[in-house]
Amino acid sequence: MFSYKTALTFLSAALLAGCATIFDGDTQILTFDSVPSGAEVQLNGVTIGKTPFSTAVKRAKGNVLVFKKEGHEDRMIPMATTMNMTFLGNLVTGGAFGTTTDAATGAINKYEPGQYMVTLVKKEM
Repeated sequence: MFSYKTALTFLSAALLAGCATIFDGDTQILTFDSVPSGAEVQLNGVTIGKTPFSTAVKRAKGNVLVFKKEGHEDRMIPMATTMNMTFLGNLVTGGAFGTTTDAATGAINKYEPGQYMVTLVKKEM
């Protein structure tokens, strides 16, 4: 049987925590591929893998991808985000603190698209 203290603890957690942070986390699994394959993918200047691959990427606005392969032109892609609809759960629970949590962790963002496929152009000699 739940005590009043237990119920109050659960209620406090629901109101203080961010819905998107709890349910979706602050990362998103993204897939990267290229033609030709084997391109290095950099996120904000840091290499995160070689195509094809999938990995978890921290949710944030303003990220930039660069696909690089020797003998080919680099391809830069700004990563578009939309609002993570799970964030709206904060409005239902009245969680003003939850909205702050989701904004601070980046969980309010969702990458669209979740897959990045690029065709690299050969450099002219």
